Amino acid sequence: MSEMSVPELVKLYSDITLELSKKVHTYVKDKSIPLDDRWDIWCKIAGSITIRDLSIPYFENIDSDWFVTDSYLSMDRHEVRDVEWVYDQLKDPCPWNKPPISVDLDAFREECLEKGIWEFEFDW
Repeated sequence: MSEMSVPELVKLYSDITLELSKKVHTYVKDKSIPLDDRWDIWCKIAGSITIRDLSIPYFENIDSDWFVTDSYLSMDRHEVRDVEWVYDQLKDPCPWNKPPISVDLDAFREECLEKGIWEFEFDW
């Protein structure tokens, strides 16, 4: 068996990544699979198959002002966050961070999976 050239490897990688992306997006949207399982897969692979949003995405359950005001979700200019970090902050906020944000955590995760949201940058 001959060794693959760099262009051949890049093509193979591109093809595999595209196929994986399609399958993962289908998998995480399949509500017959437990949410925790889908979320776990998304957190493991999404950074490799998604493109970073250059703005704070619109979330149904979270006021976008929470990302730009003085809260524990606030972001500095050009700071990058992923939805796993946001989820962890919402699930278990530090006690000195007030006020707490009341969010349906399962609905937040479902929305991220449905929209394919992973990582975003506060680029204002």
